[in-house]
Amino acid sequence: MSTGHFPSTFKEAFITPAIKKPGLDVTNAQSYRPISNISVVSKLLERIVTQHLNTYLQSSGFLPSLQSGFRSGHSTETAVLRILSDLLQAVDSGDVAALVLLDWSAESALTPSLHQQLCETSASSLMPISACARTSNRLSPAASLF
Repeated sequence: MSTGHFPSTFKEAFITPAIKKPGLDVTNAQSYRPISNISVVSKLLERIVTQHLNTYLQSSGFLPSLQSGFRSGHSTETAVLRILSDLLQAVDSGDVAALVLLDWSAESALTPSLHQQLCETSASSLMPISACARTSNRLSPAASLF
């Protein structure tokens, strides 16, 4: 580990094709996804390196304190609790609090017409909020949402 070299024999894997969904054409190669099984020693080394890297990043302050993804002891539940706590704290102090939740799971969720509709809602707003969205590695221009 101290040399920074990962032996090439540790990079070898046994590839097993697995059908993506039941009912797909078993004769079509596109119906399968590869499952890679690496050696036990490779997995152990990977876990050791991951543990050391996470410890270093946390102790050095490189990870944002509010980051929930890919961190032990953090999850979507902790992120939601943080948002709820912030909202309740704002309301308790007499501030206006709003939470907008949008489901961007559809591939074409941020179409130009939807983006325009979001921009037009600014007339009925309580406070100015600007936002932008990332789609397909492109960042939309900042738009006034409310």
